[in-house]
Amino acid sequence: MASNSITNEDTKEPDKRTAKQEKPRSEAQNEQTKQLIYVGPNLPGGRLSRFTVFMGSIPKHLDDLLEKQPEIEHLIVPVEELSRALARVNAPGTLEHSTFQYLSKGKE
Repeated sequence: MASNSITNEDTKEPDKRTAKQEKPRSEAQNEQTKQLIYVGPNLPGGRLSRFTVFMGSIPKHLDDLLEKQPEIEHLIVPVEELSRALARVNAPGTLEHSTFQYLSKGKE
């Protein structure tokens, strides 16, 4: 008996892997939709609160804060890495943990 199975070649349907590759997003689009989240402590003066989400990049109004405390950037991570980042914030001996502790003490 002959096989009745029909393959993608037989139906001329586009392969799903190829279809996804045919719609590449530009770097500018990816930058605009990239979400970052701050996993550090609330900072004095309300300048930056824990779990603040940024779309695309860190806003310019925080430039002076990041200049004074560049370690803050260690606690701004892509949203998709939130779980991993929080685990590191809570793990003594990691850069994220020591940065969180340092910022919690209100050092400038």
